[in-house]
Amino acid sequence: MDISKYTCYFHDGILVDIQHVGNDIDISMISAEVEPEDMMENMPPLKAGSIMGKLHLEEVKKIRI
Repeated sequence: MDISKYTCYFHDGILVDIQHVGNDIDISMISAEVEPEDMMENMPPLKAGSIMGKLHLEEVKKIRI
């Protein structure tokens, strides 16, 4: 499922886990709580009022801090 149009819900969310294998990184996240009045059409199913998602990054060459 493509959650890219729901990114605004992740700004106050939780970073759950980071998996780093070779040049690939998976970041697991949980969004901030989504209020019923803020629900968008065709939104993914919520668990405890939040969206759970994973960001997959492939062939990462550099990480800057």
